Amino acid sequence: MGTDGSPVSTPPGDAWVFAAADAAGRISEVREKKRISPHATVGLYWFSSFNRFSDAYTLHYSDPGNLEKGERYVAPIYNTLITSGSAVFVHEVPASAVIALAPPADVEAFLRSAPPAL
Repeated sequence: MGTDGSPVSTPPGDAWVFAAADAAGRISEVREKKRISPHATVGLYWFSSFNRFSDAYTLHYSDPGNLEKGERYVAPIYNTLITSGSAVFVHEVPASAVIALAPPADVEAFLRSAPPAL
């Protein structure tokens, strides 16, 4: 079985999902738009299998209290896995490798900019 986790970076601002993690990268909590650590997810999340994701999603959202302003997000599902004892990890990527595409103003700015150098 693989691991579950998310790539993270250290961008400015609070418009991100933040993951509190120990020195080994093991996540203890994720929070939507509340800076609980410098680790902000970059909007990608992985699970060791689709069934693992599906089961965790179903369990997490079986509690209506887990909705965020009436909406469902992927990152908070990690909290359900963590509570059940599962290990979820961050993988750090350089801030220079991350291009924010939310809110819509970020997308508009990206479309007006020159392509990033590879």
